[in-house]
Amino acid sequence: MADPPISQLCTLCRQFSDDIISFSFVQQNEYHPSSRWIKDPTASSWQPWGDAFQHSNNGSLDALAASAQTCDLCRLVYDELSPEGPDECTGALLFHPFGGFIARFTGSEKMRTRSAPWVEQPHQFQFCRRRSRLPGIFFGDKELFWQGKKPSWHSEGHAIPRDGTHEDVFETARWWLRECVEGHDSCKRATKGEGATLPTRVIDVGVDASGVRPTLHVPAAGEFEPYAVLTHCWGGAIPFKTTLATLQDRINGMNMEQLPRNFQDAITITRRLGLRYIWIDALCIVQDDAADWEREASKMADIYTAGHVTISALDSPSSNAGILRKNRGIPEAILSSEYTLRKTLKKFDKVLTECPLNTRGWCLQEKLLSPALIHFGAEQIYWECRRHSDSEADPLFSRSSTPSTLVRPFMGLNAYVSQDEKKEPSWNLWYLAVEEFSKRNLTFGTDKFPAMAGVGARFKEVVGSDVTYLAGLWAEDLAQGLCWGPAWRHLGTPNRKATGFDKCTILSKPAFQVAPSWSWASVDGHVHFYLKGDYEHWSFTILGVDMDRGKDDLMAQKPFGTLTIKGLLAPMWYLPRGYGRDNADYERALGHNVGSLAFTKNDKDQFPQAMLDFDRETARECWGMVAYGKTSFKGILILEERGMHFVRIGFCNDQRTGEFDTSRFKEMVVTLV
Repeated sequence: MADPPISQLCTLCRQFSDDIISFSFVQQNEYHPSSRWIKDPTASSWQPWGDAFQHSNNGSLDALAASAQTCDLCRLVYDELSPEGPDECTGALLFHPFGGFIARFTGSEKMRTRSAPWVEQPHQFQFCRRRSRLPGIFFGDKELFWQGKKPSWHSEGHAIPRDGTHEDVFETARWWLRECVEGHDSCKRATKGEGATLPTRVIDVGVDASGVRPTLHVPAAGEFEPYAVLTHCWGGAIPFKTTLATLQDRINGMNMEQLPRNFQDAITITRRLGLRYIWIDALCIVQDDAADWEREASKMADIYTAGHVTISALDSPSSNAGILRKNRGIPEAILSSEYTLRKTLKKFDKVLTECPLNTRGWCLQEKLLSPALIHFGAEQIYWECRRHSDSEADPLFSRSSTPSTLVRPFMGLNAYVSQDEKKEPSWNLWYLAVEEFSKRNLTFGTDKFPAMAGVGARFKEVVGSDVTYLAGLWAEDLAQGLCWGPAWRHLGTPNRKATGFDKCTILSKPAFQVAPSWSWASVDGHVHFYLKGDYEHWSFTILGVDMDRGKDDLMAQKPFGTLTIKGLLAPMWYLPRGYGRDNADYERALGHNVGSLAFTKNDKDQFPQAMLDFDRETARECWGMVAYGKTSFKGILILEERGMHFVRIGFCNDQRTGEFDTSRFKEMVVTLV
């Protein structure tokens, strides 16, 4: 496949290109007086951008658009800056190419405010070598690119093919996989010798891809070979799936052109990775057989854990969207035979935050249970395993520990189990998984527990089979598990915004009861466990658990039970934010939709950070049960009395140090349903 030709550049862009290459991408101590280079005009700011090339003295968006008609670099810059609008594109047009290429107009007020160090810098570009195959890496040895030394211009990447089906893309993927399998002790794969078997059904893609029809393969007892697994968004009904009526047809063979695009691409990827089998849920589970669905869904932990690699369709919102992109739409200007300039690609963590796949509930456990994943994004591919993550555009230089306090530890659980090491993980790991899961969507509300059953099974296997599962929580850590509430992102958290306030999540009631009120699964929406940690002095004691349905059943769709609790309780009032104050409307307009608890409706001594699950705008009577308090006070469970029982309706995250006066609370025994 021929490389794209060198871009056509205007006179100024050609001068800039020639200069920066002659500088070896290093900022100079001084420049020729007649050049268009100027010393750093932002040196006194919070975040200086370095020396600049002055492309125009008094530019405008219209002038840049005109030049973009014949200059690829101007087109690259115009496409990036034009969304700001003409009012923000005035003054001198400067290119800051050192320490991260930034293009900006000096008359932009937004760019001046974005110089703060905590704000992600916009309008960034990267210089890259036009060499998509790294010397030494793909030919068997372990020497790093450029002998392990990052060049002085810190490219942050190398040129990658615009065509997502290019052989270089798959050469990168194969090298990642081979390095992981052969060199990562922590990424140990399942083997036949350890009792691993193929799933009940897999897709046989054939040894030779040419002209081979994929078939649904039913393995013999004990049969095992490395296989891939697909994680993807269904995006509605899938027209081609396995049913009781079509099961034998799938075994006889499937025409590639009849398959949804995601499945076609997944089969292509499997073949190009050198694997023969792939597991795809819609094809390997009989979709209209409830018994088969429940049986296979309960095996998810084993299916994904034993997989050789998981193919992740990050940016495919539906089964027909496709995984492989013939044109990945990477904006770039090719400066010379050796260098190119491209728009800075999105960072892996940002891609994960925005991609369709991470909005789906079922896909969380598919990720957490996999030993390794190859993510196929819109711009590039990414690698993630127990050891580290990587990106196609920056292999080795971007290498880092797998990014997440959740993903890497959970992927590590598989290693603990396979090595027969009973390393007890923190209960916090389960709560982190639930928090992430609760942000995601499910097509069917009854899938809430089955979609986490694989994660629960793996967690239980590691912690010990004697622990008891109770509607999404664990009996052995139930006190901590009850202290959940709506997730509240606000100033002071890692997820803060630079300006404004984030509101506390508004939860919603499921269409029908899915779980008892004390379980996080009783609500829909993002929840947070507020007292994660090693606490010893809980202010309440759970005297008994009576489960009518679903005790220790990971697949139960509608578990129900009651808790008998002895604790410190008091009748209280929930007061909306600003209640009784003149600025109540103003405070709510700022996003302060979190109220307070008080012993009386007009009490000035209040417990702030009271978060009801629903309806936070109405003052109401309730009960408060102290969660934790001895040398400090942490949290109040908000309850409502209904006849002979109580139901949980929220959580107050007020936390105070020092001795806590509990005289207004009385010890009671209540039943929580």
